[in-house]
Amino acid sequence: MRRILFSLAGGALSVGALTGCGGSEDPDPLAPYRTQAVNWFACEPTILGADTDITRGIWKELGDRLQCSYLRAPMDWGAPEKGDVTLSLMRVVSAQPQLRRGSLLANPGGPGGDGLGDALSLYRAYAGSNPDTALGKMQLQLLDSYDFIGFSPRGMGDSTPIVCSGNAFKRPTDHTQDLLDPVNLDNALFNAKYVADACAKNPLTPHIHTEATARDMDLMRELLGDEKLNYIGYSYGTWLGAWYAGMYPERVGRMVLDSVWPLSEPMEARLFDLPRARQAAHTDILLPYAARHDSYFGLGTSAAGIQAQIDRLDWRVQRALDPLGGAIYSRSDSDKYVATIKAGTWLDAALKSAEQAAPQGLPPGQRNAAIAQAMEQAMEHAAESKGFVPGPTTANALVQEQVAFLWNETGHLWLTPARGTSYRAQEGFRVVTCNDDISDTSLTAWRGRYEQAILNAPLFSSVLLDNHCLFWNPPKIHKPAIERLRELPILLIQDEYDSATPAPGALRMFDLLPRAQLIYVPGEYHHALYPYMDNCVDLAATRYLLGETLEQRQINCPALPLEQDKQTLQKSGALATPSAYRDPEQAERLIRRYKRSIHP
Repeated sequence: MRRILFSLAGGALSVGALTGCGGSEDPDPLAPYRTQAVNWFACEPTILGADTDITRGIWKELGDRLQCSYLRAPMDWGAPEKGDVTLSLMRVVSAQPQLRRGSLLANPGGPGGDGLGDALSLYRAYAGSNPDTALGKMQLQLLDSYDFIGFSPRGMGDSTPIVCSGNAFKRPTDHTQDLLDPVNLDNALFNAKYVADACAKNPLTPHIHTEATARDMDLMRELLGDEKLNYIGYSYGTWLGAWYAGMYPERVGRMVLDSVWPLSEPMEARLFDLPRARQAAHTDILLPYAARHDSYFGLGTSAAGIQAQIDRLDWRVQRALDPLGGAIYSRSDSDKYVATIKAGTWLDAALKSAEQAAPQGLPPGQRNAAIAQAMEQAMEHAAESKGFVPGPTTANALVQEQVAFLWNETGHLWLTPARGTSYRAQEGFRVVTCNDDISDTSLTAWRGRYEQAILNAPLFSSVLLDNHCLFWNPPKIHKPAIERLRELPILLIQDEYDSATPAPGALRMFDLLPRAQLIYVPGEYHHALYPYMDNCVDLAATRYLLGETLEQRQINCPALPLEQDKQTLQKSGALATPSAYRDPEQAERLIRRYKRSIHP
């Protein structure tokens, strides 16, 4: 196989050629990485952690066009003598090599997301496009234009992993008490420091950051034989893409940054804005949606009335609704989100009834056990009678599922004593977040932000408890200046109510990039839009990836209807438009699966 020689000039690490007294040049310590052969081989069918009829069918369908490889990169780009890390790649080769524009790399965000299967997932979604429609034809053209490349970033997935561990138990935080209870706060800070210390014990930790991953991507670009990097990044992947562009602006090809984590601002600014953003999506999008479909969800016809029900919930049940924060990223979870609220109202009523019936005077442990037993009996009865949401065509089954989930995830609403657990996990998110940028380590400032979040967004305030960067060493790398991206024709994609990468930061970054273009979706809250299965976002983004120039600096696209709204419109015939896919339902399933891999 041909070996490719290249240099890392233009924003990359500069290794000068030194001349000794004999006039000979010292060997380039990065040469072994630059000249390594890329050996592609048949991917192990279980490499993505699954062995199903679907995965086996994909492997058979793509045959030798589906390939895997491992590359070596220096653990420390500034000191390659410290050793190597392994980078895992997967690609789907273009079926029309004569039409190939290059490789298209993808990153699903996180940080900590494993993007190895991203290329395969996106390829499968578009392979079912309908060539009789303009968009379908362009999506099939896209598959011929690129080799689709997925990869596990350093520290993640099938690449050399970063693992943080410790034997001591993490301390429990009692969510049934005041969130500002001193013991709770002390335990939360203890856990944050505990995880930071666990990560500090791993010698790989200082080398897992965005600058190193950007250098790894440039190594991939060169070894793949591409002059330019073509790239789709979601969420944190937009931060990574912008960082790469700041280091190597002359090497940027087509770059799509979807759901923007703005490199122009401190990394932790996004974290601090999450409670507000989640509250906005909750209040402006999801509560009105629930109120429009009272006959399905059974929560009433007033958004304000539904919020009042939440405000009256027992404190334990309110804290049990913490998973709402994780269900507010995807429009495909809109029914699940509202069903979780309904599950909370059911648990609240059942809890009050069980507490009233429980014998007084028992020791706390025995009384809690009696309450828990009564609760489980009530759940069994409701399941048998389909009584979670009475009616013939309702969300009863979905609410039942969420009742069981909330009950089990909270240790039976904290009625059952929690068991201590030691700590061991892949910590790509925390390591990259804390290594990349300067964090505010003031405990006073942290508490102040937390208190404000409790006042303004109580359902979503707990996201601020998980701040390990309070106890991290200062970063040793520096972000590229946003000014280095000013002349690049990057495409940003953003919606108004994204609660993982809030729109205000994305729009501020867009204002700083005069040659960038923006696809914007008002009234939408979905995190990671492309592909959106519409003829506005998808058409513009696909045209861009095919090398076209979009006519406008900003394109506003209408938000798609949520699930129950869509069913209402379908009954009236208002959605009868040709699909860009031969089998729209299968395409939707594939795209949902693809987006499940995207990490906020």
